[in-house]
Amino acid sequence: MEKIKSFVIIKDMKKNQSTIWLTVFTLLIIGSFAYIYINKPIIPVIGADGTIKGNYSIESIRMAGQPYECSFTKTDGSSRISGTLQIISDQLRGDFDISLLDKDFASHIIITGGFAYTWTSIGPVGYKGSIAKSASKNASPTEQAQIIGTEDKMDYTCFLWEVNSKLFDIPTGITFTELKN
Repeated sequence: MEKIKSFVIIKDMKKNQSTIWLTVFTLLIIGSFAYIYINKPIIPVIGADGTIKGNYSIESIRMAGQPYECSFTKTDGSSRISGTLQIISDQLRGDFDISLLDKDFASHIIITGGFAYTWTSIGPVGYKGSIAKSASKNASPTEQAQIIGTEDKMDYTCFLWEVNSKLFDIPTGITFTELKN
């Protein structure tokens, strides 16, 4: 009798252990799909006139497959940034007016050839680095130098534009220092 009782207890423990592992595995699968779905760029809603208005990322706007010129304004504590982006496939040009602690200056970015080039009106120096997916306040200095990451969501107003490929030329009067992650 005691032997049968021990067998039943061991059998129940194995059954419980299998149930626990199956539950953990299921939660991992659901969590993985949720993470991928939440972080996947959303194709923006395009108006009848071709405009895009709303809270999207640069990656989302790129997915529309058309060249867009987008504008935004971002206020964060004591800083204010207003900017215009020209977006086409794997290239981007951004020109920003920045007010920071009662100082005003312009900042620029070109993303082309897999790199981000940033510079300001403060001086003829800039930075070349990898393309940042996020430029949040917890980002690395390389990512923060980009001002806006390709996956950061912003409230954009975008219009179709006639591509001017000269906008994506790297300026020759700027000395770019390469930033390492």
